[in-house]
Amino acid sequence: MATVQPPATPWQLRSYLLFSLLGWILIAASFLIGLLVLAPTAAAYFGENAKAGRDAAEAGSALLAQLQLLQATPRWLEPLTFLGVAAFMLGIALEFSSIPKILENRGKVLSICFPVIARLQSPKASVPQDAKPGLPFSMIEGMMPMFPLIAVMGWLIVGLAFLIGLLVLSPAEAAFFADAKAVREGAAIGSSFVEANVVIHSIEAWVPQFKFVGLGLGLMAITMALGTIAKQLRRMGFVISSHISENLRPKMPPIPARVRVFQLSTVMGVMILLGALVIGVVLAAGVVPAYWNHSIAGELNPAAPGSALLSELATVSSYALWLNPLRMIGMAFLFTGITIALTVIIATLRKQAELMLKFYEQAA
Repeated sequence: MATVQPPATPWQLRSYLLFSLLGWILIAASFLIGLLVLAPTAAAYFGENAKAGRDAAEAGSALLAQLQLLQATPRWLEPLTFLGVAAFMLGIALEFSSIPKILENRGKVLSICFPVIARLQSPKASVPQDAKPGLPFSMIEGMMPMFPLIAVMGWLIVGLAFLIGLLVLSPAEAAFFADAKAVREGAAIGSSFVEANVVIHSIEAWVPQFKFVGLGLGLMAITMALGTIAKQLRRMGFVISSHISENLRPKMPPIPARVRVFQLSTVMGVMILLGALVIGVVLAAGVVPAYWNHSIAGELNPAAPGSALLSELATVSSYALWLNPLRMIGMAFLFTGITIALTVIIATLRKQAELMLKFYEQAA
């Protein structure tokens, strides 16, 4: 009797979770610092003080302390956010690296089980089907085979963001910086300089959010591809077991709850990215052009505390400090979906090998 051991638990499966948790901690910390510290500080610094007062702030003043915070913190906060992204990617890489050994063990298990199945083969039973899940999971599973199309959509969105930068934002920047600083800032409403400035800031309010929607669809496609693989592996288990006599047929385990978790995590990630895009579009259509459609030297710089212009400046100068980290929260949900989908595939491979070894021992 050939001896094959059940698949051992790879060390990667004992460590990937640490990196996934670290990714969440770092990205969530970045979002909270942006939302609760940087954004209110920026709103207070720009929205409650005229430019002349900000420029005249002396050493040791509260204004300079606010400015120091706003200038210094993002220098390490953004790298911290991407360190969280890198932690997720490292955890995912560790999961992938465990699969070759599991597949090697699976091959050995099948090589000793198939001759026994052929020798004891009974009339093939019907292949059972999993019950159709309710909403929203039925809709999600119905979309999973469309993952190539969703990946193409994501690529097209990122490509469109590139074209907007190339054909709209770049010419607007070139037009705005085509003359001396005094001329640019002294230009009146309706001039090409003011119009270019409006275009620049409006695009910067929504196009980055649009680009991340494209990236999110790419990650969603990866999760859906992994979900499709997991579903096919489960069906393969049903097909193989249908050739085994009923008294020796392994009982297939139910669909693990983590399947629904990775599906919901993926949807949540995309919804957050779409929400960030909606916020960006609202800003680009409202307060951002409303503020920048003024002469810099004649109206924006002299704006006094309590004015509508400084109120708009408070929003314009602070939204990116919490909206950009919010996008990364959406990405964290998507990376979590990929992480959990991989655990489903790995668990399915390991469980099927264990069931086949149990059948082999019973049949022998």
